[in-house]
Amino acid sequence: MQRTKRTQPMENNPALRILPRCSAFLTALALCLACLLWPGAAWSASPQGALDNYEQRRRNVASLLEAATVFVFSRTDDTIHFGSGFFVADGYVLTNAHVVEDAEPDEIYIANDALPPVKASIVSISHQSGSSEDSLPKRDFALLRYSHPTSGKRPFLSFNLDVRRMDRVSAWGFPGMVTQFDQRMQAILEDKVSARDFAPPPVVYTEGTVSALVKSGGEAVIHTAAIAGGNSGGPLVNRKGEVVGVNTWGYKEEEEGAFINAALPAHTAIAFLQENGIQPTLAADNAASPPSAPALAPAETTPGRSQTPPARNRPKRPGAGGETASSPQDAGEDSRLTNGDALALLKQARSGDVDAIAAVGACYLEEEEGFPRDYVQARLWLEKSAAAGNALGQGLLGFLYLGLYDPDLHEPEKALELLKISASAPEPDPD
Repeated sequence: MQRTKRTQPMENNPALRILPRCSAFLTALALCLACLLWPGAAWSASPQGALDNYEQRRRNVASLLEAATVFVFSRTDDTIHFGSGFFVADGYVLTNAHVVEDAEPDEIYIANDALPPVKASIVSISHQSGSSEDSLPKRDFALLRYSHPTSGKRPFLSFNLDVRRMDRVSAWGFPGMVTQFDQRMQAILEDKVSARDFAPPPVVYTEGTVSALVKSGGEAVIHTAAIAGGNSGGPLVNRKGEVVGVNTWGYKEEEEGAFINAALPAHTAIAFLQENGIQPTLAADNAASPPSAPALAPAETTPGRSQTPPARNRPKRPGAGGETASSPQDAGEDSRLTNGDALALLKQARSGDVDAIAAVGACYLEEEEGFPRDYVQARLWLEKSAAAGNALGQGLLGFLYLGLYDPDLHEPEKALELLKISASAPEPDPD
């Protein structure tokens, strides 16, 4: 931040419950290749039902972020400071150090539409610049503590270390260039309300993609979700509403009119919180292993030099991360499967049901119906369904080979071939 800055009923047929989701998946592919399915929802078999469910999931994420993101307001003599923050534990908010470090100790307040203005105190501040003037900041965090009768009921956000180029992200906060047009913000800026009685402006949402993961002294997640002064300290989240970064700074190239939006990566925030006795909630696919810094690409020093995509930081799973891949039949003995629906679907697939085989591959791909996410097993099952002529399996396998899930499965020529075959099927998905 610039520092102004189909023979049995569907309910009895596991494959038929999964396959409509896969069709919707390919619809999302047609809209945007980087857009992935949102797991954990009950999909309708109709296209309109799938779109309705997609929109409902977005609303659910929006409701979470609206309740968990807070307006941070403070005063220093006659100067007003404001920024953003978010709940990380009961009674605690994370923001940027530069939002509150100059504030009077008794003049820091947080609020949002669900929380009236409440005084907050600084527990800890960590503001570390890079090793040189041109290097990135290493830290810019402040942990705030507050007390309110409903503090234990506030939703706090989880963190996800799994972030890379092309991931869809959104920024949440209170950028002054937007909120200045709201009468509540105008009252604050014109000093017409006291710090105890102000009404916070509406939280602002912007969407974009991760452009680069860079490291030069410090680290940064560079993204295209628009941010401005007032977004500092607000969360940068993935499609599930999990924090992948803390929006901190921006840089504008005057001559070219370009603006860079940057967030400190999640692992730096996690380390800061843990140092201060806060154990943040980790996303499900991070919780199995201790937090560590993901591999970030070094900052480019030579124009045009290509970068190797960073490896995804996720827990090792059987059949992944250098282990020997098993066959689809071996996957039938997968000890990780304890869910009754998952076991029923797997049994159906092992009997030779082509639709069920494709559905099992889709479930491993998207961590659905009690299946763990396992890209190796997903590939094996989808290859089997594709070989049997299942158009949906061919399409999903083609999408997997685009490398958007796992850079180790990046085979664009094979992906294009499979997508063409799937699109040429007698009854292809229209999208």
